[in-house]
Amino acid sequence: MRAALAVCFALLSNLPAVAPTAEELVTYILHGEEIAIQPGQEVAQIPGGVTRKISSSPAIVERVLGGGNFTSRLTISSGDKCRFKDVIETKVKDDPPSTVTLEFDFSNAAGLVTTWLDTRNSARIWRVQITGLKRTGCSGRLYRPQLPPETRRHLENMGCNADNGIPGLPVAEIYSTERATRALVDLKTRFCKE
Repeated sequence: MRAALAVCFALLSNLPAVAPTAEELVTYILHGEEIAIQPGQEVAQIPGGVTRKISSSPAIVERVLGGGNFTSRLTISSGDKCRFKDVIETKVKDDPPSTVTLEFDFSNAAGLVTTWLDTRNSARIWRVQITGLKRTGCSGRLYRPQLPPETRRHLENMGCNADNGIPGLPVAEIYSTERATRALVDLKTRFCKE
């Protein structure tokens, strides 16, 4: 019996790892979120925080900081060929979440993924740039009941135009451009074929 189990484990260990879904690849390309962990698994990806993968398709990743005082949830879903919706929800304690929804078209995305350091306003924010990536939509919903509706709408629109013409989405300093470039090549060859 032990010999049969040993053979089974040896055969299973030689099976290739499950290839990431298109949504998981986009999750890493746009945000640098870990895609190798399995749904339900938690990792301490950043100091003081726990990252948990909820599903692979759509790709849903949740990060909890400050002992549960702050939660962010990232959901990447696919639409038409090579188009993806990126929903970012942020939540403080028991308040309803504020949400930004971005839509991207990767059809013409090509080449090397690069990052650069944005030091405007004395902040150090790493930003990712992908040649040919097109943002096709953006909407926001800000939870601030104390604000008048017109002020809330203005702030929601600012969230979609927060880059003020500065290209690139914010990513963590540990973001790997080499890994993101490989993920982009994988996305284009496996999921964006004509």
